[in-house]
Amino acid sequence: MLFRSPMLVRFLLGRSENCDQVVDHPTVSREHAEFLYKDGQFIFRDFSTNGSAVVRGDRTIKVHRSSIELRGSGKIYLGKTLGQHSFGIEYSCISSQ
Repeated sequence: MLFRSPMLVRFLLGRSENCDQVVDHPTVSREHAEFLYKDGQFIFRDFSTNGSAVVRGDRTIKVHRSSIELRGSGKIYLGKTLGQHSFGIEYSCISSQ
């Protein structure tokens, strides 16, 4: 019998020093959000008080205590940092399929 466990990689963002990436902004929660790579998908999951924004081209998607699959490229803003260039997190997801 062959057992395959799903691949899971997690990267935590927030104000806490325990996060993988510390983001020092008053509207960012201590443990604000995470990036997940699971079973070939890139996922952004927000569990914060103020939410986040995912910007893809000219479309802005609010993510608040929910998750979104990341495809292509764009920017993510945590808390109320939308429009503050220094707080934008650029992402690019390339599929090997």
